[in-house]
Parts: sequence; structure tokens; C-alpha cells
Amino acid sequence: MTASRAFRAADVIARAMRNHVSNPMLLAEALESAQLLQSPETAAELAAFRALDLADLDGRTSASCADPSHPTWLRAKDDPRGCPWCELGKVHDVLTGAHLSLWEEERAYERLRVALESAKRGRRELRTRVAELDEKAKTARIEAIADVGDWLDEHGQKDAAYLVYTCDIPAARDMKPVDEDELAAAPTTIYRAEHPDLGITLGHYGTAAAARAHCEAELRRDLPTVVLDWIEDEEDGVAELVASIGEDERATGYVVTTLEVASAYDEGADA
Repeated sequence: MTASRAFRAADVIARAMRNHVSNPMLLAEALESAQLLQSPETAAELAAFRALDLADLDGRTSASCADPSHPTWLRAKDDPRGCPWCELGKVHDVLTGAHLSLWEEERAYERLRVALESAKRGRRELRTRVAELDEKAKTARIEAIADVGDWLDEHGQKDAAYLVYTCDIPAARDMKPVDEDELAAAPTTIYRAEHPDLGITLGHYGTAAAARAHCEAELRRDLPTVVLDWIEDEEDGVAELVASIGEDERATGYVVTTLEVASAYDEGADA
């Protein structure tokens, strides 16, 4: 180190100590800022680069910023823009923030998708459970009708037993004794289980529940786990079997038609 550089180093250290700086690392940083830790050649070259003046080249002049790590660049005299490397840093920060926002949105979408799939699965399970309970209720109702009808028949209540066998429980609750002649003349209601599109008649039954059970059994041979339901048209007495496929209900083609069979010949009906 030359005498002039030694004097400069001593001056830098003295000024730092006057500012109550005694930490060796801080003193070393002060010397580095004064370019006293570099060789004379390196310091001279760096000073030359920092003081570089490219003059008026094609109408442009040299420019630099406060960050010593950023190179000197050329810009037009009337160009107000700042350091391009500083601007690149700002763009990098913006892109980083955008990528972080996109990542957060993707995570939120994934959580929403998982929640939606869970809700759909829960609804499917609930519908399946409802169908199972409905099937059990139908079976219990048919068994109750049969038990009541058998008991009445065993105790000689033939008319009451007939009404129970050929109607559902709500009608049985309201049944009243009827005149035997009136009962004999009354038309009998039966239920036809069929698939009209295929021209198939499955059978005729004394209760709608039995006819519907036959239709359901035929369909479940091919689709054992499908959820089924009935849509009844009260005007024409036709009940249509539908199957739930996903979110939709589709007609299966199976229907139960209500028919009235006359108990006696009515000559006047042909006139």
C-alpha cells in the first residue's frame, strides 16, 4: 500500500471512529466503500467505468443509477425513464406477486372442487339410503296388508278381507261394511304391470304395490343398484317407473295401469 493510500485509509478509519464506529466489519466496509481494499489498478478501472461518459453517441448520452451493481446505459437526452435494471427488478416483483396470487387461486379452486365432490357423493349416498328405506316401507306395508287380510278372512270377515286384499292401507282404514249385493255388483279394480313399448304384459294384480314390485324386479335384473321412483297420473290412472341416472330421471318404459273389471254383465251398456 502506497503512502497516499495509507493516509487515505487512516483518514477513513479516523472519521468512522469519530462517528463511534469501532466494529471491525463496519470499518472494513468503510474502507471498501472508499475503494481502499482494492488494488490500484482495479480501483482505477472501476472509477473509470463509473465515470464513463459516452458523450453524444447517435443523439444519446450515458446514464447510471445509484446502484453501483447496475451498468451504465445509453438513453436519449429527452428520455425520462430510469434505470432499466431497476425497472426489471420491479417487473420481477410484480410477476412474483401474480404467480403467488395464481397459486392461491388454484389452491382455493382445488379445495372447492374437493368440497363439491364430497357434497355430490353425500347426496348420492343419501338418495340411495332414502330408496332403501322406501323399499323397506313398501315391503312392510304389503306384509301388513296381507296379515290384516288373513286375520279377517280367518275370522269370517270375507268382505272386509276382500277390501284389504285389493286396496292399500289408507283405504282399508276407511272401509265400512257394504251390502253383499252392492259389493257383488261393484266393479273390481285390478292393476296391469306392463312395458307397452316392447308389447310385454307382466301380469295383473289386485294391488298397485304388487304390480309395481313386479316392474321394479324386472328392471333390477339388469340394473340392481339403480334408484327408482314412480310418477302417477291421477287422471288416467297410469303410474310410470323412472330411474335416476346421475342428476336426471329417465323413463324406463315400465308402467302400471289401473283397470276396472265389471262384476256382472250390463245389457244396457251395449245399447
